[in-house]
Amino acid sequence: WASPPEMEREFGAALSAYARAELGCRRPEVLAEAVLKALRASAKVGGGEVERTTLEIIKEIFCLEGLPTDNAILKKADAAFVRPDVENSRLYPGARDVLSTLGGLGLRLGLVSNSPCHQLVVDIAARVGIIAYFDPLVTSAGFGRRKPHPSILAHVAERWHIPPEDIVVVGDTVATDILGAARARMRSVLVNIEPRPENVGLSYLAQPRAEITDLRQLLGLLGRTPV
Repeated sequence: WASPPEMEREFGAALSAYARAELGCRRPEVLAEAVLKALRASAKVGGGEVERTTLEIIKEIFCLEGLPTDNAILKKADAAFVRPDVENSRLYPGARDVLSTLGGLGLRLGLVSNSPCHQLVVDIAARVGIIAYFDPLVTSAGFGRRKPHPSILAHVAERWHIPPEDIVVVGDTVATDILGAARARMRSVLVNIEPRPENVGLSYLAQPRAEITDLRQLLGLLGRTPV
C-alpha cells in the first residue's frame, strides 16, 4: 500500500461517507484513518511480500468500533473505500490496441497486480475495457503474496503449463515487476512512459531485457522478435 496522500484522502473520505450514511458510525473519520494506518503497516509485513486485504483490515477495524461485520456490509464498505481508484483509473495511450494486436498474434496475456483488493483490479480492468484480454487475472489480495515474490508470477506459468523462461513480464516498477520477473526466471520489459521516482537508483536489483517509452513498442519486441 503506497498511495499518494491525495488519493489516501479520497479513500478515507469515501469510507467515512459510507460508514456515516449506511452504518450510523459516530466517528467515521477516525475509522477511516485507522483503516489507512493498518494498510500502511501491512506493507511492511513479510518484507512487503505478504498481502493483507482491505476486506480483512476493514473487518478488523469495524470489530474494534463495534460496527456490524457480516459479509454483505463488509463488501459494500470495501467497494466504497476503493471506488475513487476505480473512478480515477486510466490507460496508457494505445493500450487496448496493443493488447488486441498481441492477442491476435496468439500470445497469451495475463494480468498480475499488487493490490490489497481483488475486486478493485477487476473493476478497473472492466471499466477501462481490457478485462477480456487477460486469463488469468491474479492479484496479491487473492493469491496472498506480492511481487517481487516469485510465486505469484510462477502461478501464471503453472496455469499456462509453460516454462517461466517463455514468459515476458511487462511492468513499470523495478522493485516489483522487474525484480519479480528475475526471481521467477522470466524475462522482463520495463515500461517507462511516466516518471516513477521509486525506480531511481534501483537498477542494481534487476535489469530488464528492454525498456520502452510507448506501449506500441511492445509490438516490435513481442510480435516479431524475441526479447
